[in-house]
Amino acid sequence: RRKFTEQLKYRDDENEAKIDESYLEALEWGLPPTGGWGCGIDRLCMLFAGTERIGDVLSFGTLRNVVGLG
Repeated sequence: RRKFTEQLKYRDDENEAKIDESYLEALEWGLPPTGGWGCGIDRLCMLFAGTERIGDVLSFGTLRNVVGLG
């Protein structure tokens, strides 16, 4: 909560900072556990295509290729 109140000092017309009370309440109560097995469509395509790299099945390639670093 302290960091959110500190951020209020820097608000202006472009950045309307406000404290999200519902988010803070969720943090106080504890967020639900995240775990388990989450398989996205890109991982399924990777499995069905038989590729070893997820970048081979991504629509736009990897971020490295999009930015031009690769």
